[in-house]
Amino acid sequence: MRERANRDSATTRSIRGLIVPGLLLLVAGAVPRAAIAAEDPPAAPQSFTAMAEFSDPGAGTREIQVGIVIDRVIPQTEAEKLKGVLAQGGQGALQSAIQNRVSGRLILGVVKYPLNVITTTPSGDGYRYAVVTVRPIKIYERDTNQASVEYPFAVLVFEVDRSGRGDGTLYRTAALHVDASGQVEVEEFHGGSGRLTDIEPQR
Repeated sequence: MRERANRDSATTRSIRGLIVPGLLLLVAGAVPRAAIAAEDPPAAPQSFTAMAEFSDPGAGTREIQVGIVIDRVIPQTEAEKLKGVLAQGGQGALQSAIQNRVSGRLILGVVKYPLNVITTTPSGDGYRYAVVTVRPIKIYERDTNQASVEYPFAVLVFEVDRSGRGDGTLYRTAALHVDASGQVEVEEFHGGSGRLTDIEPQR
């Protein structure tokens, strides 16, 4: 995990190929993937349920039931174009390019968020998903729109086995960048991530 020196309130995690499925995903602290043969991802639509756990030094820990509905997984050619948009035009250009897309939805309690980009890649005996929405997720009352100017996205990264069960991370207020080596970084606002546990398919 790397820190940006000029952003004391943010943590940067390097995610290789967050937007490009062919390189997806290497997340700091993730379990190494086993080598497997390339194969088609599970067909959409898919639905998962999970629990999200968030911790805040001033507000304590909150657990929220989560629903993840996947209606469309983008192909690699489309993902590569979006990575180019981010690299050349920055976050604002990517935000404009995807904000009218609806590839699924995230349900936290009674609140629904549109999921704008969903990618997947084989991982171990299952699949790893990376999901981006242009709506940062507000959990605590002290959450304001101040962070959303520089951190305009929320990002989900989760891995499931062939039975559809697994876990992951939800970066509820995040920035995206392409670094000099071509890696896509997700930079979380301080305290902006939560754990996704008990992911399982919704039948």
